[in-house]
Formats: sequence, structure tokens, C-alpha cells
Amino acid sequence: MGPDDSNRSNPYASPPTVFPDRPAVAQVVEERGSGPGFCPKCGSDKHKTPSFTLWGGAIGQRIISHVKCQKCGTGFNSKTGESNLRNIILYQAVIFAIVFGIYFLIAVSR
Repeated sequence: MGPDDSNRSNPYASPPTVFPDRPAVAQVVEERGSGPGFCPKCGSDKHKTPSFTLWGGAIGQRIISHVKCQKCGTGFNSKTGESNLRNIILYQAVIFAIVFGIYFLIAVSR
């Protein structure tokens, strides 16, 4: 390759990540904005509250406003648009404390 070949495109280069007919995820999130009601991963506004989760049963996800994006499957808080990991851990700790407290009271009363 000489100096004349610098204008040619590289046949081994990766394809562009932004297609003219389809905006990149970062562009979609920037246009729509992140936050309440939008998925933090893909920017979609289509989400659904799961009817049951392993960590929250049938009511935990409703208590902490947990929703799941129908486009990419990411779980997040519908009120803040952020991850619910901290809220899930706190929810589990409270439930554990309640169950342990009830068990302890029953054991002491015998």
C-alpha cells in the first residue's frame, strides 16, 4: 500500500455501528431522555410489571415499582428509571428481619 491508497476504505474494518435508518441506542436515549418511564439500557418506553418474581413473590415488585422492559428485558424502577438492585436488597433484608423476628418470638414463648 502506498500513499495513493489512503483514500480507499479498509475492507477489513468493522461496519459502522450507527446506521442511517436506525439510530443508535445512545442517540435514542439522548433524544427521549433517561429517567422515569424509560428503559436505562435501550431507551424504550414499553415496560410491564411482572406478575411474580423470585425475590419479591407476588407483591415485592409492586411495592418498589419494579418493571421489566418489553424490548430488551432489563428490570428497572419505573419512577426513577434506575436499577432496583439496592431496593431489592433492602426489601429482602426487611422480609428476613420480619420472618426472623416472628420465629424468635415463637421460640421464646415456648
